[in-house]
Amino acid sequence: MWKNSSGKDHYVWQKSGKLTEEQKFAKVMKDAQEEVKKDEQKARDVEEGDVEMIKMGVLKKWRKKQKKEGK
Repeated sequence: MWKNSSGKDHYVWQKSGKLTEEQKFAKVMKDAQEEVKKDEQKARDVEEGDVEMIKMGVLKKWRKKQKKEGK
């Protein structure tokens, strides 16, 4: 396996078209890393969304309170 100019991994396949054990392991590991990255990104997106919703909720309550007080 090596990195091309864009930084992506390339796999060296055997001429028979079958993977060696080492190549199978490398591919499985790469796939697993990509899944973890996707899960982490989803978690970050959810956290950011929650923070925004909380801010909006607090802001709405604060505005209602300001209106009641006549400010």
